[in-house]
Amino acid sequence: MAGMGDLFTRFAMAPRRAPPDTGAGTSRHLDRRAFLGCALCAAALAVRPARAEQIVPGVDRLFLKRIDYPDERHVIVLAEVDYGPGALLPRHIHPGVESSYMAAGFGTLAMDGHADLLVPARQGFQVPAALPHSFRAGVEGARIVANYVVEKDKPLSTWVP
Repeated sequence: MAGMGDLFTRFAMAPRRAPPDTGAGTSRHLDRRAFLGCALCAAALAVRPARAEQIVPGVDRLFLKRIDYPDERHVIVLAEVDYGPGALLPRHIHPGVESSYMAAGFGTLAMDGHADLLVPARQGFQVPAALPHSFRAGVEGARIVANYVVEKDKPLSTWVP
């Protein structure tokens, strides 16, 4: 079976047929390349990501997905959080569990009652519900993909002193 690349090549790079003669010297129909170009532009516009929000200076969060949890009291929130070099996300809590993955860079996770945890790229970590914690990015910044299972009617995070 041909792969997607082979199908694309056969479709997009196939020799053009002569357009039917409509009397005006132009075709009434889109050829394959023009159709493919229109389809790709439409697809690109349809999947534009939402705008990221700045949580604190140097820390931007982009919500990727929100799904109702089966128990109807919780929601699952998937977000990408980008940290500039050395950026600090101050102490805060979540009304549910945070399970995260360090996609790029590194940083230090500080959780109350635990030793500081240096989190390198390609490592996951969890923060229990309502546990105060903070995160400081390393010298090159960091990108975290965070998954939260939180109570539906509460804010995703709350600052704590």
